[in-house]
Amino acid sequence: MPKWKIFPILFAIGCGLPFFHGICIGSALNESDSAPEISLTADPGWTQSGKTDPTGAALLLAETRLKQGLWQDAAQFAQLVISRDSQNSKAHGILGTIYALGGQKKIAEGELALLNEKGEKSFYGEIIETIFKAQAKEFREAEQHLGLALQKEPEHPVALYYSGSMNLAQNNLEKAGDDFQRVIASYPDFSPALAGMGQVCLRQKKTQNAIIYYQKAIDNDPENLLFRRQLIDIYNNTDQKEAASKALVEYANYTPGIKERYIAGGLDLLSKGSYQEALQLADKILGIYKRLPAGYYIKAVAQINLGQEEKALDNINRFLNMGFGIPQTHHEAGMCFLALGKTDEAYEQFKNVIFLDPKNGVSFIPMTIIEQIRGNDDRALHGLMLTQSQGESGPFVHYLMANIFLSKGDKSNYQKEMAIGKEMVPGLKLESLDFFPEKEKTQKFAEDRNLMMIFFLNRWYDKAIQESDSIIKMYNTDLFAWYYKGLSEMAQGKYRDASNSFDRTMHIAPDLLSGQMNLGRAYSGINAYQNAIAAFTKVIEINPSYSAAYMAIGDVYLQTKEEKKAILSYREVIKLTPDSPEGYQRLAFVLSEQTSDSEEALKFAMKAVELAPENPFSIDVLGWINVRRGEVKKGIGELEKASSILSSDPVILYHLGAGHLKNDNQKEAKRYLEAALNISKNFNGADQASEILQRIR
Repeated sequence: MPKWKIFPILFAIGCGLPFFHGICIGSALNESDSAPEISLTADPGWTQSGKTDPTGAALLLAETRLKQGLWQDAAQFAQLVISRDSQNSKAHGILGTIYALGGQKKIAEGELALLNEKGEKSFYGEIIETIFKAQAKEFREAEQHLGLALQKEPEHPVALYYSGSMNLAQNNLEKAGDDFQRVIASYPDFSPALAGMGQVCLRQKKTQNAIIYYQKAIDNDPENLLFRRQLIDIYNNTDQKEAASKALVEYANYTPGIKERYIAGGLDLLSKGSYQEALQLADKILGIYKRLPAGYYIKAVAQINLGQEEKALDNINRFLNMGFGIPQTHHEAGMCFLALGKTDEAYEQFKNVIFLDPKNGVSFIPMTIIEQIRGNDDRALHGLMLTQSQGESGPFVHYLMANIFLSKGDKSNYQKEMAIGKEMVPGLKLESLDFFPEKEKTQKFAEDRNLMMIFFLNRWYDKAIQESDSIIKMYNTDLFAWYYKGLSEMAQGKYRDASNSFDRTMHIAPDLLSGQMNLGRAYSGINAYQNAIAAFTKVIEINPSYSAAYMAIGDVYLQTKEEKKAILSYREVIKLTPDSPEGYQRLAFVLSEQTSDSEEALKFAMKAVELAPENPFSIDVLGWINVRRGEVKKGIGELEKASSILSSDPVILYHLGAGHLKNDNQKEAKRYLEAALNISKNFNGADQASEILQRIR
């Protein structure tokens, strides 16, 4: 099944040079969720050069963002240009400038070398040389290169800003202030220059003015932790305790991982169908991060599913304004419009993605389905054939094409394409699909089938269920509809509904192994353990060597505290798949809990780690066994490694807490046990964790 990127990629960066107000750019730059609220249509030259030249449009965006002081965004677009035109000098110059500003000299030197190889004495080459010389405190040489840069572009804000930074470094405060003010006059939101003015005012003992400038810099670049630290220092040095305390709280919200955790929580609520809770969390997120596109996206999706169309449209527009030019933003907006039934608006957004990233099949495929909805079956088929030529040749594309042939009444080509497309339900036999709907229903049936899959793969589970129900209403034994309805219900945690959907699936195709496995998982989700065992046993009857069924049976027995039966199942897993770490890991854990002889458990745990050295669960089991064997410090080290890989797993945290208690460190034990129980009170060891914590208290 295709692996689709579903939600916006989220990350934040921000560290500066000792006196140059730059940002550090990570080794891998991704699409940011902190994009500024600027519409591309306001950028000069967009209409003329961008509409027909996506590389030129991306380059224009890179230059524009650079001149606005939004260097993270500028780097994104410069890399997008380079991905299409690897020798583009201007894009390399922009990237080199940003890396140099961030103190990443080696990477910047590589970009400069590329410019020099071409014999180009460009603005960017001179400004990179300026930064290198200034960072080495060779200010005379730096001034020479800066002069050459300014000759080429006299009003370039980065050059003027850097002139101010060099004057500031040499304590030429009046000159520095003049330079920063020249930048601010043309670019009022240029955060590095605002922070530079803050430094000038601070050295001039104009503390209140310094605070005002720093606050403006932070308002325009809230992710920049350097600016926040410097403002906190000013508050502390001037004994403004209340302001410092408030700034510290805001600083904490922008430390890496915090914002991402909020957003992940909101997206998880959307996936589960908890839309009111998602709205509440989105409001909280936007109360902290006022210009965060993901907050408006979460609100829009929740409101669409709650039937609040006008409010949703408002938030889609806010989302687009803040993330304009980022392909993933346009894709998500397109999905929002598609969910609202606004196919024209959806088509435009998917088209924007292709314009920005021509090889993006993820957004091109929904465009073809919109063509199908418009009745343009041949255009839709042609588009899907193009995706095949670009590598999207898996079962998904064949499934979509099959349904379009179905819409056209072409039974022969439907069967031909579905011979591959049927693998969207693993293990499905073609004879299970010997069905052609009545002619008047054919088009709607085929559209709903394709929309169901598009929505499912984008995690719009309620919409996928709605499309499934529409299909079932027309033809109540459609296997695809029941199967994907069940998967959508499972994704939302609606296991009882899912068990019904997969039960109907099995009535249609009794020997469908994947359907039987999902039926067993659904039964497990509602604690119907005997039914789950029966379903997994049926899988083994269908395929006696299917190790995942034995694993699932072992997991059920572990839940029902029938450890001896679980051990037998896990031993079967190891026999069938000797190179898979999961069986060893589970068997080691159960043996360590059940027997006084820990040697066999240790052997299996070590094998699990050997097969998957970075698997946190295998490392956790090895650490836990060593703690129980009395090799406490060794075990704690292994548990800490597991926790560093997966910090939010309550079982690992419980084991760490118990390990520290055995090592006579009650403070650390209490910390980890409380953390485990704060995450969940329903995990293997939760009762013991509560009991130990109570004793410590």
